[in-house]
Amino acid sequence: MNLQSHYIDDVLITVVMETLLNAATADTFKAPILEHIAQDTHRIVIDLSHVKMIDSTGLGAMLHCVKKAKQVNGNIVFCNAHISIVNLFKLMQLTSFFACYDNEQAAINALLPQK
Repeated sequence: MNLQSHYIDDVLITVVMETLLNAATADTFKAPILEHIAQDTHRIVIDLSHVKMIDSTGLGAMLHCVKKAKQVNGNIVFCNAHISIVNLFKLMQLTSFFACYDNEQAAINALLPQK
């Protein structure tokens, strides 16, 4: 899985550079995200702009990462998802687990403490 990551302040931005998040890529998606969480990165934005399709294994990997972040009082949000991905979240009733924002800045703002 090709992921590109960088920090803006203390928020980790991870861009998924693959078009598929499925059984073949789920573990290699999940492992680096969980490693960041283990290293005390508690605010993560995952950019899904390149992802065209997510299967049930991919959704499971995403949900696992979100749950792990919440266990350490962290949060993972998503941004730049294609409408088909957003509709999948709605269809599967996952919108309460997967906060999805239109762009990176909106996702970052959602993670930062309100002044």
